[in-house]
Amino acid sequence: MSDESNTPIDALLERAWSTRRRALEAGDDAERETLLAAARDDLVRAVESSRDPGNEPVQVEALHRLANVERDLGEHASAELLWLESIAMCRTLDRPLMLAHKIRHLADLWQELDRFDVAEAAY
Repeated sequence: MSDESNTPIDALLERAWSTRRRALEAGDDAERETLLAAARDDLVRAVESSRDPGNEPVQVEALHRLANVERDLGEHASAELLWLESIAMCRTLDRPLMLAHKIRHLADLWQELDRFDVAEAAY
């Protein structure tokens, strides 16, 4: 058995995203939920592992991917908080394209939740 605690952050991000793709293509709900839970576990670890100073861009990406998985799982409040955290971090990084991308995802979530007033302002 390998020591998962030493898995590099980029490997966790890639594995989680690959697992998410498989989940979205899954033929049944049980398989989808199992795969999304596995992706969530990897992304939670990636977020925790990226909290060191200097890893902010990686942490933003980990938060963003975790927000997507939370949204896939129907955990909209969690997804919203994760995107808000990633957006706040983006604002400190002076990365306008990264910031715009995260805001657009948050706006999509708001639109999905029929919160058109805030979604429109974000677009």
